[in-house]
Formats: sequence, C-alpha cells, structure tokens
Amino acid sequence: MSTRKQTIFLLLAMLFASVPSFACTNLIVGKKASLDGSVIVTYSSDDYGAYGYLFYQKGGKHRPGEMRKPVSCAHLRGHET
Repeated sequence: MSTRKQTIFLLLAMLFASVPSFACTNLIVGKKASLDGSVIVTYSSDDYGAYGYLFYQKGGKHRPGEMRKPVSCAHLRGHET
C-alpha cells in the first residue's frame, strides 16, 4: 500500500474512532451457564435517563408451562400503555 493510501486510511480511521457511538451492552446468563443455577440479566444504555428505574419482583410458584404478563413500568416514565 502506498504512503498516500496509508495516510488516507489512517485519517479515516481516526475520524471514525472519534465519532461517539450509541452502543448498548446486554449480558444474559442462563441457569445452565451459572454456577448456582441463577439467571442473570443486565442491560446498559448509553442514553442518560433512558432507564433510570430498578425494580425487584419476588418470584412466585407457577405450574409447568404457565405464563404471566410482563410487568410494565411505562406509567413511571409518564406514558401509559
């Protein structure tokens, strides 16, 4: 590769590296992947204030195959669903 092409490539690489990214990170561990059988789910959003709530809901006893509706926190963010 010529010196001119290398210089252009390096400048473009530096330009794209300096642009802020809007990436998010998920980490999900299933019960067969954790040492004690725990299920671990975490999510990191780079948008300040997008997800500022933390909730704990105690697990219940359910019959095999039983499903329940997801919990919605939309009312805390100012819009109902």
